[in-house]
Amino acid sequence: MRKKRILICQSELNERPHLQADACELLYETQLVSTGTAAVRWALQALPELILMDIDLAAPMEGIEAAMEIRSHHDIPVIFLSDSACPDTLSKAKLATPASYLVRPVSPAQLWAAIEVALYNQSGSQLSERPLRAPSSTIIPICSYCKRVRDTAGDWHQIEEYLKLHLNTVCTHSICPACKKASFP
Repeated sequence: MRKKRILICQSELNERPHLQADACELLYETQLVSTGTAAVRWALQALPELILMDIDLAAPMEGIEAAMEIRSHHDIPVIFLSDSACPDTLSKAKLATPASYLVRPVSPAQLWAAIEVALYNQSGSQLSERPLRAPSSTIIPICSYCKRVRDTAGDWHQIEEYLKLHLNTVCTHSICPACKKASFP
């Protein structure tokens, strides 16, 4: 069985080996990065099963912003790590819909439990029970005439294709009552 891939994004270099050792001890394959930009780049290419994200990353891209950017493309669970649970930071973190929010210091047991619950909730057995929703921070540009959707690369797609590629959603087609009445009197 393949190990689950976890991206660890930590600003504190002295903190990373501790988290890496804990994650490796728990039989996960890890990749370490120290900036939000590197986290986005690696996550979009490698598609890890989970991300451990330090909220307090240096500019230009903080942890919450990096998580929101990643989640606008892929539904990868993010566990935030922070030195504080101040209400303002927690409110901002909620916008990225994290799988969990851990306040340091984090014990290996806490880390393992948070990772396992996030991975379980992300597993295919849970997908059918979830309501379909786009990340709350996502704005999807749609042509008002043809209804095609523009992706981040500037390419235009039929809405069904876009939803399949970016939200892992398959569409079915039907006729709503108003269109049925107007088209088939």
